[in-house]
Amino acid sequence: MARFLKNREKTRGQSPGSLIFQGEKKQERVKITLRTYNETTLNEQEISIDDLNGEFVPGTIKWINVDGLHDINVIKKIGEIFNVSTLALEDILNTDQRPRYFEDEHQLIVIMKALLLNKETELVEAEQVSFVVGKDYLISFQEKSTMIFDDLLYRLRNGRGRIRKSGTDYLAYALMDTLVDSYILNIEAYGRIIEDYEKELLHPTQKLSEAIFKHKTEIAFFRKNIRPLKEVTNRFQKSESGLIKKATRQHYIPDLDDLVTQALDAVEIYYTMVADQLNIYNTNVTNRANDVMKVLTIFAAIFIPLTFIAGVYGTNFKYVPELGYKYGYFGMWGVMILVAGVMLIYFKRKGWL
Repeated sequence: MARFLKNREKTRGQSPGSLIFQGEKKQERVKITLRTYNETTLNEQEISIDDLNGEFVPGTIKWINVDGLHDINVIKKIGEIFNVSTLALEDILNTDQRPRYFEDEHQLIVIMKALLLNKETELVEAEQVSFVVGKDYLISFQEKSTMIFDDLLYRLRNGRGRIRKSGTDYLAYALMDTLVDSYILNIEAYGRIIEDYEKELLHPTQKLSEAIFKHKTEIAFFRKNIRPLKEVTNRFQKSESGLIKKATRQHYIPDLDDLVTQALDAVEIYYTMVADQLNIYNTNVTNRANDVMKVLTIFAAIFIPLTFIAGVYGTNFKYVPELGYKYGYFGMWGVMILVAGVMLIYFKRKGWL
């Protein structure tokens, strides 16, 4: 399956709002985890779709995490319980969806990517993560179970930070912040790989060429998934929805926007660096070819007059004065060696050797 643009054959001819899963099935079954918490308590349990309902214990926040998007009936049932529009569910099921933010009267929807660097293959892996934010609940959708939010869960379970004291808007910010932090960490890790190849540029090889091209592709993949997030944070910050508290809008979302800018700056720096490495590689290859051509040209230039001399004395004229001379053969060699020597000295003084 293509990484930059996935096959959309399944959606051909379908009406808007049709629920069709576009992507790979990455785990056997859909796992639903319900976390209900307030400032003093936290309850966690894995539940089935039949156990889920839209009723809330007063004074608590409900975080429903869904791992696995391949079961459309489960996603549809969640949409019905929490009144999520079919257009939003359609985007959530499309794992090739561009990061975006949109809202209605009672919900905020955020679609992002979780990016992970596979250090063995040096490839960037992307997982789609979506959030549906309501007044007292947040639903997160992931393609498969991951450890991406483990640090946030640690803070939640131990009552650290503001999560247990704040609403769903802050929880959404914290989840997004975790993803953006992982972007920066993975970009830095990949940047070190790119920088390690700089010392090899003076000795260009086919393997180095393949590595540079691979790095350029992976950085472009980073950029494809991070660049649209700037629009997401801008719209999140400018939103006038009552679901976003003033403190979150004024203090935390701007900080998230700064992190996105930092990630984008790092991506652009490394993209430029890889492009420069490719230019340097091509320049070094060209210089090596020029050096070879220069040596061959010098040899050709030396042998041109020698070939001329040999050609003169290889003619079939009966009377060539030097042919009857006792030392004519040695004289010809002497002249040829002298000519070659003078030309070599001349090339040396010109700096051509």
